[in-house]
Amino acid sequence: MAQYISFFGLFIAAISFMNENSMRPLNYEENWKSYFQKLNLTFAIFFISLFILIFSIVCQDIIWFFTR
Repeated sequence: MAQYISFFGLFIAAISFMNENSMRPLNYEENWKSYFQKLNLTFAIFFISLFILIFSIVCQDIIWFFTR
């Protein structure tokens, strides 16, 4: 299930990378920029989704290894 969620996040990030005008303005854009000066919302979605994907694959492989 986590892999599907991360694929959805990666898909949203890919759309945003291709066309940055497709993302609407943030409600708290100034607060976002104060916390994440180097990252914008697209990169944050990308990195979080990538982390979830890698973590879920590692957990799945560990479970598979111990249950076979």
